[in-house]
Amino acid sequence: MQPINIPLSKKKIVLLIVGSILFVVAGIWMFVFKANHQTHYNPLFIKIVSIASVVFFGASWFLVL
Repeated sequence: MQPINIPLSKKKIVLLIVGSILFVVAGIWMFVFKANHQTHYNPLFIKIVSIASVVFFGASWFLVL
């Protein structure tokens, strides 16, 4: 039986890395600037969501490489 060989798409890999970097930057921006300067959500909730964003999308960026 021959192994199945699936080629990697460089365009999709680049888009995934760029998207992950954007979400990490957005998470850092929310943590630094938006957590204490808004009144709609609890600041602790904003910090937890921003940390989760940085951890999840930062890890996905490393898994792609």
